[in-house]
Amino acid sequence: MKKTAVICCLVFYVAFLSVQAVSAQQETCPPLAVTCPSTAGPIITDTATPVAKGQFIVNPILSLGITVNNFSGSWQRTSAGGDFSSFAANLKLTYGVFAANIKLIYGVTERLEVYMFIPPYVHNFAPNVGLYGRSTDFGGIGDMSLFLKYNLVKETDRLPSVSAVAGFGFPIGHYRRINPCRLGTDLLGSGSYAFTVGLNAQKFISPFIMYANVWQTMKTDFSINEFRFYPRDQIAANLAVEWPFHKKFTACLELTSIWDTGRLIGHQANLAPAAKVTLTPELQYKATDKITVAGGVSVDLFGKNARANFTPIVAGYFTF
Repeated sequence: MKKTAVICCLVFYVAFLSVQAVSAQQETCPPLAVTCPSTAGPIITDTATPVAKGQFIVNPILSLGITVNNFSGSWQRTSAGGDFSSFAANLKLTYGVFAANIKLIYGVTERLEVYMFIPPYVHNFAPNVGLYGRSTDFGGIGDMSLFLKYNLVKETDRLPSVSAVAGFGFPIGHYRRINPCRLGTDLLGSGSYAFTVGLNAQKFISPFIMYANVWQTMKTDFSINEFRFYPRDQIAANLAVEWPFHKKFTACLELTSIWDTGRLIGHQANLAPAAKVTLTPELQYKATDKITVAGGVSVDLFGKNARANFTPIVAGYFTF
């Protein structure tokens, strides 16, 4: 564990020095010769370029996760043991430095963006579980998180836009006094305070806009029904590409992933490592300069110790 911590610290330190060196040379780089088309950005993968200062965006996101299978610890698909699904209604508000799913976003300066995710409502369903077809459901508020995104490098013809991200998660969603009769549907939150650090990159290579995220999240331990959980740290690695093929339409393809690792700080983890890789094709429609709608379907391709879901997603972007 100590060796892993040292390696991670060295990686972040080298990345920091590299960004500083690039920033120092950025003044000699020519600006973009071709203007990058204006798009809403991917639904899941985070952008590297902050929203304009003073801009306010309301971004509602609706999703319905339908469990098809489970991924076993050996990367095999197994029966989920019943019908499970989860509906989430999120709202993202964005404002030029302060941004927040609900997501509220606000632009404090040209380089700084703050955003908050507050899933206003989550409802889990289990309509047909086990040999006797038991049925239950439960709904309520999910977890909340607050993120800061600072643009380190502005995009030029040669350099991508690069931003540093730091986030804090708060266990607002229900996770205490879990009722076994509800078959896990009443577990709406993670139970952990979470701290996230990472880097975002973005580059326009005509006619495509490329995005990448690498984030690491560390979680505190928590208890459910008197059992103490020591969750693993988590690495998120996301890639996305947008293709604005029409002045009104933009196609997007996202490849997102989550990988559990050992804990950098604290007690040794007592949960089995999980992982999941997801593919999400999307289509955006720009109704006006102020309104964009997007839809897509997330399909979990492979993973371990996790649920394999099929998740339709609809998002709206309203700019003020």
